[in-house]
Amino acid sequence: MKKVMILSILASFTLITAINCTSDPGGPTGTLPVVQNLVVLEDSCRGDSVVLSWDAVDVEDLDGYDIWFARTDPGDWNPDLNTPDTTVMHVVSSTGYYQVMARKGLDTSSGYSNQVNTIAERIYSTYELRTDGNTGLVFGEEGATTGDASSAEFAQHIYVAEKNNLLYVFSGTHDPENYPGGLSTLLAPRSGGSNVAPHPDSEDWIDSVQVSEWGHVFVMLDTDYYVEFRVADTLYTNGFDIDIYEYQTIQSLRLFNYLF
Repeated sequence: MKKVMILSILASFTLITAINCTSDPGGPTGTLPVVQNLVVLEDSCRGDSVVLSWDAVDVEDLDGYDIWFARTDPGDWNPDLNTPDTTVMHVVSSTGYYQVMARKGLDTSSGYSNQVNTIAERIYSTYELRTDGNTGLVFGEEGATTGDASSAEFAQHIYVAEKNNLLYVFSGTHDPENYPGGLSTLLAPRSGGSNVAPHPDSEDWIDSVQVSEWGHVFVMLDTDYYVEFRVADTLYTNGFDIDIYEYQTIQSLRLFNYLF
């Protein structure tokens, strides 16, 4: 009899756990209040660390909060963290989306909190950089601007020029004598498909990168914001095209979007 009872309890526990630990953020089944006012504390975010905060749920003896994360939306949601506090730091390998749910034992919130994200602005457009035309480019949150980097009136983040008969993209202030209006930037070629730009003190940051088809390059702006751009699949003898870039709008955050 005791063995049957124990097996019955275990079966019930497994069923409840399966219901509550779904990867679908639209399907909680608990009775606790919904977590309110989830926000990204942008001033506290740094590098690959995202800081979140929300309002406390008024429940006695609450065990804590589950933080759900997905790299895309729609996507696979997973409860990446649990904390007894109302603020948490999430160290992560890409941008993504967040929701929070309260937990007490096997009981959870009846619904998920509001959704927040750290997604970088993704700009789909073609920007032509040519050694005999618009040599420079300025990145913006909503679009980029090309212009003549040799003009003191144009403040470029990057520019294209030849070095040893090869095409290179240079930081804005690499050659102030010939390109006097540039802004202070550094460049780092993306390696291994990483969605995290290097630490600002890393030796990976340099002032020139050879241009290659489908090459991805991180840019550290002088404002402590970060950009990642992609070279298009066709190179020219006198330049190249950027066909897409991402601008991370959270200052000091070096995360970029998944599948870019």
